[in-house]
This record gives sequence, structure tokens and C-alpha cells, in this order.
Amino acid sequence: MDNKRNCVVVFLLHENATSTDSLESSLVMQQERLSTFLKEQSQLQLIKDFYQIVKKQKNKNKWLLVQEALELCKNNNYDLIIPELKQHYGHLTLGKLLQSYYSQPHHSHALICLDQPLTHASNISEIIEDLRQRRKKHGELIKQGLTQSDLKSGNPKAAEIIQRVNRPKILFSILFSLLIEPVVEMMEEKKLAQRKMVAYLNQHDFFAPEGGRWVLSQFQKVYDRLKLNRLALAVRKKIEGAEINAELIHDLNLVSHHLLSKGKTWDHQLIQQAQERLRDLEELELMLKGKKSLEELLGSQLLEEITMKDLLSQSEITLIMSSLEQEYSLNLKTA
Repeated sequence: MDNKRNCVVVFLLHENATSTDSLESSLVMQQERLSTFLKEQSQLQLIKDFYQIVKKQKNKNKWLLVQEALELCKNNNYDLIIPELKQHYGHLTLGKLLQSYYSQPHHSHALICLDQPLTHASNISEIIEDLRQRRKKHGELIKQGLTQSDLKSGNPKAAEIIQRVNRPKILFSILFSLLIEPVVEMMEEKKLAQRKMVAYLNQHDFFAPEGGRWVLSQFQKVYDRLKLNRLALAVRKKIEGAEINAELIHDLNLVSHHLLSKGKTWDHQLIQQAQERLRDLEELELMLKGKKSLEELLGSQLLEEITMKDLLSQSEITLIMSSLEQEYSLNLKTA
């Protein structure tokens, strides 16, 4: 008896006005994610793929290929796969399309979102509406901050307000690299290549930072953060509070060049990045020890609605902090 299920895939690709590189890299990442998924799901058979370019300008036919894919699924009982949906949740027309289709009782096929594994046909309407409201609130908080600071959009200083809003995302990225480091260390000891590391994480159900399955480019970003953590801690005594000058650069290249990847050397930019990362890690350590609260770091007004990754509750943040403190201490004093 044939248990195979037919499916179609929709690649959602942002049109970039400045370069086609980002569009191509997005497609490659989504194709890698799809290929990995299909290898592990032998019961699925890909029938057709759609490449929906998401244009910036308003157009009544903007989501035409998505509509075609939904109709094809409806008429043939095909499953629908979307490799990357999260960053498109906020598009009003797309949201309405998916909500109207999956809120009707006629569909019996699955909705598979590879970057959001907990999103499926039965809950996508609620998820889209919730995220739309969160995004709306996010914008209101940015406007409120600009209003309170007497700064106008377009003023270079306004970036400071926006940066404070985005600060939780930066902290979450660093925390994630710390949490995943013990697993990466184990894979490094086995001398696994990066592609095999990605396969290992997927096989053992480690979710990627934004949820869903890992792809190589995504892992490399996390790995780069992890390596910067290590590098900053390794040279902490030399660079902390130090002025970046030719003498410091020469000293680091003389004594600490072995810490760098092949072909890299210490320069002003790398030292500055390491110093900034040290400050980030020290702030996180203070939070873990209870000497400095998240409110002090980010501003209490920003925490009411905007939390780490714009999706985590305050209790979930506390849980992450507790987990880090108990299991993966930063141990800055002995670094």
C-alpha cells in the first residue's frame, strides 16, 4: 500500500532593491532546509514548487503564486510546505490568504512551516493575528520612545532609541550561543565538519535560534558568535579597558595570534568587537548574579511588551537566566 503524500512548496523571497545577492542567499538557505527535511520524510513526494517574489510596492497580484499553490492543494489534497514563513507573518494580504484558507473546514492537507515547526493548519490563524498585534505594539513603542526623547526620525541620534528596543534580541543571540556551546564542544571533540554538525543538531531535535531546523548558514552565524565569546574571554586581561593602538595590535598578533582562524590577524575592528562582547558578557553575568536587572540594562518601559526575541515572556527569560546560572556559568573571573 502506497503511503506517500504529495506536497508542493512555496519559496517566499524578498525583493531587495539594493542587490540580488540577499535574494539568492535566501533561496539557497530555504532550498537547503527543504532538502534536509525531505530526506528525513520519505513519505512526502514533491510535486511542484512555487517561487513567490515578495515585492515592496503594493500590488493586487502580489501573492498570486501563493494563491495558485493553495488552490492546487485544495483541489488535489496536497500538503503545503513553506520553508520560511516567520518574516512574512506581518504581510496583511498574505496573512488574510492563509487565515481565510485554513479557517475553512474543507482542507484536509497539512501545512508544514520548516522555520516554525509548531505552526500548522489548526493554529496559523491565531499565530498570525497575535504576531501582527505584537508588531504593531513594537512600532508604537519605538514611536513613543522617539517622542519622549524629542528626536525625529531621520536624526542620527534616533538610532540610539531603536537600538535600545533591539537590545533584547542581541542579548538573546549571545545567550543562545552560550547555551548551545556544550553541544558544539562535544561535536568539535569528534572533529565533525560544520555540515555534519548541522545534521547532528537536526537529528537530535535541537531547534535553531528562530525555531525550526538548522541550515548551514544559520549555524555559521551562531558559531561565529560562540567563537567571538571565546576569543574575547581569552584576551580579556590584555584588552579590557585598553586603548586600541598600534602597540596593542602588535602585541596581540605577537602573543595571541594562535587564537585566530587561519589567515586572520588582530586589527582595530576585531579588538573593538572583542571589547564590546566582553561588555555584553559582563552585563549578562551581572544579571545572572542578580546584581543588575534586565530593567536596568534595557529600560523598564521597553520590557512591558518587548522581551527577548519579541516572543519570550518575562518568566521564560528568568528560566533562561536560571538555566545559564546553574548549568553553563560564564566563569569570567577565571577566564
